[in-house]
Amino acid sequence: MEEATTRELIETYLKAFEHGELEQCMNCFDSDATVEWLMGEYRGKESIEEWHKDRFAAGLKILRVDGMNIKGDVATVRVTVTSKRLAAWRMPSLGGVVTVKFQDGKIHGTKFAAKSINPQQNWS
Repeated sequence: MEEATTRELIETYLKAFEHGELEQCMNCFDSDATVEWLMGEYRGKESIEEWHKDRFAAGLKILRVDGMNIKGDVATVRVTVTSKRLAAWRMPSLGGVVTVKFQDGKIHGTKFAAKSINPQQNWS
């Protein structure tokens, strides 16, 4: 996949995610895709759709994209996110890197690696 096409697909997905557009998000994934998010792994479109529903219900928002690097069919995207669940743990935001693998013009796999955090950082 060309870099411009890869960047366009990522931007399409991020915009759909920002607006909670489930169908548009799902259109970005191939049928055998995998999402690895923190301690969970979601395989196949049905499981990934449930992951999206759970994240939308938790109020997961992408606060910012801090950078993107594309090499062939792999992109790394540095993001900072927030959610109601993070806030409940007194974490206003969480930064990390999402590695995205593409196959035939669709997302085939994603893996979120959180920056290391201090679990006592926001506890008073």
